Amino acid sequence: MEARTMQTGWSSVSGIVTHSYQWLMTKGEDITFQNPNFEPAGPDDAGIAIYCIHGTADRVGAFVEVARGILGCLPSSVAAIHLISFHSRGFGCGIPSFANQLKNKISLNPHRDVILMGHSRGGAVAAYFEVNLSRQAGIRVLAVMGICSPFKGSHLALPPFTFWSESVRQMQEKSDFLEELAAGIKQSDAKYCYYTAGQDAIVAPENGVLPENCFSCQRFNQHGHLSIMSSLQLMEQLLIDIYRIQGEMQPALESLEAGWEKQFEWVSNQTGTMPLDEMCMAISGQMQCLSSGVFWYTARLKLAVLSQLMGMLQSKAFEVYPAAVNVGEWIETFLGDKQWSGVSDWTPRAILCNSLGLFGARWQALFFKSSSQTDVFISNLIEQGKALPLPVNQVELKKR
Repeated sequence: MEARTMQTGWSSVSGIVTHSYQWLMTKGEDITFQNPNFEPAGPDDAGIAIYCIHGTADRVGAFVEVARGILGCLPSSVAAIHLISFHSRGFGCGIPSFANQLKNKISLNPHRDVILMGHSRGGAVAAYFEVNLSRQAGIRVLAVMGICSPFKGSHLALPPFTFWSESVRQMQEKSDFLEELAAGIKQSDAKYCYYTAGQDAIVAPENGVLPENCFSCQRFNQHGHLSIMSSLQLMEQLLIDIYRIQGEMQPALESLEAGWEKQFEWVSNQTGTMPLDEMCMAISGQMQCLSSGVFWYTARLKLAVLSQLMGMLQSKAFEVYPAAVNVGEWIETFLGDKQWSGVSDWTPRAILCNSLGLFGARWQALFFKSSSQTDVFISNLIEQGKALPLPVNQVELKKR
């Protein structure tokens, strides 16, 4: 399969800043994001779990931006995203050691179907687990998604690093370890996806792909080894491939915007009532993203706005804004109400769509993007709500 080249609008420099910030701020422990749209097929269905494995000298926070970016658009068959930490780092452990730690962590959870997503060395760890350990652990690996992973080695895996690190020795170009791993990948039934960076100074793009087992191959020319982890185009492609991995019964997303449309596609049923619980579930998912993220500004007011909006929808308090003729207009009126909390000169929408805290500055959104994500979320919420009439009791209230 020929690699598809992608241009990205996010510069390599801002991506490195974001990645470095996550490295500094996240703790050395596992992080789990629950998919708010998960729908088990039955009482015994634990769903599919996505496990994210960071690379050499990195930390669990390497995948925070990716997890937050794709969480709200995941298929309903995916239960959670797990960001994995490892012990005994800095002691020169080899890739099999980290793969065994991954096996132990997966075994603690009920999921038997998994997708493995690895950055740099993490892709090799994921592949080693899939080839050598998954079957004995009773785990079915649907796919391995390697992001800038040295499946054919790295030209920087050289002395003195190879003297004390077994994993660095194993990642040398044409090493026996990688040759054996590549042979196993070629024979594997799992789907392998490769995402490379045109400006990668650590893993050459051609070293990040094994064409003999290639379900998807994408190259992002304007990104480097670290900055790719905050690329919106990468997140879009990950979503597309996650849908494709599950087969024809779930159509592949054509774009991240299509993912938003899928997430907020609601219809009225035959009785004329609206599934408000689905809308509230989507709001709850957005609140989870804000709560679990690490920002330079406080998300407290954003969470307060979303919490009140969800509460009013759950209680069907549509009489508060009687002029609205549909749910979208009702939400829009709420967002323009300066009296909602007594916060002077701030409407709920202004709070949702701007960065707050840290001396009132807003330039942080250039790097952290939470502000724009919340703006996209609420805009889609309004547009989808405009197609939904208010419940019957509100229509009757207007007629009185």
